[in-house]
Amino acid sequence: MKQPGEHPDFGERFAQHASRVERNSGDCANERATELALVVPFIRFLGFDTEDLGEVYPQFDTAQPVARKHQLTLRFLENREVRNLSS
Repeated sequence: MKQPGEHPDFGERFAQHASRVERNSGDCANERATELALVVPFIRFLGFDTEDLGEVYPQFDTAQPVARKHQLTLRFLENREVRNLSS
């Protein structure tokens, strides 16, 4: 039995997140609503602090020539350096 204040295990956290996604996905009428209801909670679920700009930075332009320039919705950082999320 869990003690008060003890964090739920991964399976419980995943089930809670999946339930939230299921509950909110039908109400995501635009990009901002989708970000707030689905993307940000998922990033938090992965362990990132979405309120720390040194860890998750919004609206980041890639360093590509103008013709090929892309804007990333979020950039992930570790020790204020871009974090490589690929394996």
